[in-house]
Amino acid sequence: MEELELLVAQNIIASTSSYMTKSNSSGRVILVTTKNEQEKANIPLDYVDLGLPSGILWKTKNESGVYYSYEQAMDEYGDELPTKTELIELKNKCEWYWNGDGYKVVGPNGNYINMNLAGIRDCNGHYNGWGEAGFYWSSTRNSADEVWMLIFYNAYKIVVGNEKVDCSGMGLSVRLVKRP
Repeated sequence: MEELELLVAQNIIASTSSYMTKSNSSGRVILVTTKNEQEKANIPLDYVDLGLPSGILWKTKNESGVYYSYEQAMDEYGDELPTKTELIELKNKCEWYWNGDGYKVVGPNGNYINMNLAGIRDCNGHYNGWGEAGFYWSSTRNSADEVWMLIFYNAYKIVVGNEKVDCSGMGLSVRLVKRP
């Protein structure tokens, strides 16, 4: 399956994708809409409706700070961080396709987001795992020193687990959501 290309020209949003059916026949899907139609549907241009049962929208990219401590993520984004339940929904209701530098996460409606292997900033300020693992905060605590997060490794394991936040300097990626 090819990577979708998003073209924005004169207020038109077009995306194309190849697909393969179970009987090995292929085709091409083209979706064309206007920015005005997307805005009428209350979908911000930098968010994607994956067709999930909860109706939440996922932001197309990570927040630009790359690594945030849990406290920074909560202070800056708070309610826009996904909950444990929303991470589990993303993991279980979407198809995850390895793309070489992360996962293409395709929702039930065929729309997708890319989740990259941005690694982690450890307690000593060292950056580890770039290109090897992705770690994303949720807003849900398991205990005073444990937080739920989305964790995945290059092409073999995707989990939603609670991890001990060992220090205030530990930094993970942030991907925001919008709820209906």
